[in-house]
Amino acid sequence: MNKLIIHSQNTALNSEEYFNQDEQFVFNIDSDITDVDFYIHDQIINKDLGNKINGSNIIFIKVGLTENFMEYYGIRLACHIRMTLSLKEKSYIPIVLISQESCQFLGLTGELSEILFTEGIYLMEDNPKDFSKYIKLFNENKLRSLKKVDEFILKMRIKPYAENNSHHAIANEWSLLKWSQALQLDQFDESFSNIRQNIEGLLYYKYLALKHPVSFEASSINLNFKGGGKILYIDDEWNKGWNKIFEYIFKNKSSYQFKTLEYDFNDKEFSLSESYIRSEIETFDPDIVILDLRLFKEDFEKDKTPEDLSGFKILKQIKEINLGIQVLIFTASNKVWNFQKLQLAGANYFIIKNSPENIINRETSLDSVEKFIESIEKASEKAFIKNIVLLCNKISISLCEVDTFDNFEYELLIKNLKIQLTVCISALILIALENPVTIDIAFLSFYNFFELLKKYYLKYEDYSYKIGAEEVVMYKYELDGNKFRKNGEYRKEYSSFDASLPFFLTALFLDYFKIDVSKTISTIKLSNARNNYFHGTKKNFNVDELKLISQIIYEASSKLKE
Repeated sequence: MNKLIIHSQNTALNSEEYFNQDEQFVFNIDSDITDVDFYIHDQIINKDLGNKINGSNIIFIKVGLTENFMEYYGIRLACHIRMTLSLKEKSYIPIVLISQESCQFLGLTGELSEILFTEGIYLMEDNPKDFSKYIKLFNENKLRSLKKVDEFILKMRIKPYAENNSHHAIANEWSLLKWSQALQLDQFDESFSNIRQNIEGLLYYKYLALKHPVSFEASSINLNFKGGGKILYIDDEWNKGWNKIFEYIFKNKSSYQFKTLEYDFNDKEFSLSESYIRSEIETFDPDIVILDLRLFKEDFEKDKTPEDLSGFKILKQIKEINLGIQVLIFTASNKVWNFQKLQLAGANYFIIKNSPENIINRETSLDSVEKFIESIEKASEKAFIKNIVLLCNKISISLCEVDTFDNFEYELLIKNLKIQLTVCISALILIALENPVTIDIAFLSFYNFFELLKKYYLKYEDYSYKIGAEEVVMYKYELDGNKFRKNGEYRKEYSSFDASLPFFLTALFLDYFKIDVSKTISTIKLSNARNNYFHGTKKNFNVDELKLISQIIYEASSKLKE
């Protein structure tokens, strides 16, 4: 017989009369150890306890392993042995729990008591007589081992340990483990191997790993994705390993600049941190933000609405800074009403962290990582919207600085331009690159600026066209390569005739606004493209044309005058 007793110098059986020194393991959890699960797992995986278990065919465990015997760490240790996969068949051997308390008392006063009613678990009193009884039963092959771990798991009801009692923390750590497995990070990063070991050391995760077994093969995730831009990651769990995962994903992508908001969210309030977080966002000026919803302890209070969450408030601030910043919500919540309200507030993409409830196969984790990469690519493709929104903000400033005193028609023009600018911004944030019509709508929204300018600036009298309050004569320009040839005055030849928009814009830009030739040529080309679109010879506008027309509108807005 190869036997083992685990105790903390608190049993009548720790003398060599019953167990030799090499048949004993002293459980010694001191004040420096922050988590009993990590201690137990480390002793089994990395220290002598695992070797002693592997050399045994029956284990005796004292139920009380600390001065506070009501902690019942011996029962917890027995659960670890049953669910530590690396012990293989040794995790099934008979375990005899030693306690002066009855099975009924242990069941009423402690957690994990379900193990007392599983196959291969026995309970004895702490005395030599009971010990001799169980030794005799073992020698007579009357103590059974666990045969089917599935039946054991079905009987157990293991809850998260107290240090991880929020669903947020559970989902974060579970998802972190699954992402690291999908990316095989522990093969390249020793620190990540430690993170993985710590997470796998929690009893709750051992339980989940057996309940939802996941087998990972060589990763097929393609990290050779396109795009670029500045990415800011905001999450209270950043230093648990998520920053390392994202740094790994982006490490060979020179076109991306990734930054983690390295802020200690513990024991802080959002109201006292709000200005700092906003300042960091404004300083870094990201194109994409990866944002968690629950960042502060107050977010876990009961009856919190989505609008009450710190992540939701930060989302609104991001959109106040620039509506074009792409925000990817990275959360453990899968509540539909949260998504709906976040979308209304401007969230662009959603990635649900893999949670224990929905991880049932390998593909789920891989799909989650791949969906994240796909979302980053799409967000990168839409990063141009931020720059156009920035131009819109500058256009708005220019319009607000215009002096319209004592000129009602000019005041009306500026008012209409402001309204049209709002339409443009609304069209920008609705752009979906997979639907080219959304780009068309945004382009035509900007093009309406030209129509409004023509309505105000173009004057007609006695067959002659004049521009603006200065009544500058409108000349007819002809495009000749990369320059204009100035011809005679543009005249109205008959009553139904009207000056075409390209001719008007050329004269307005060159002679009234004094805009340079290259931008004026670009304007005429855009005007011709618009005409081709309406005549059916052009299918859609592209992003470059949208960027160009917004730049030209910005230039024109800075030159406005009566």
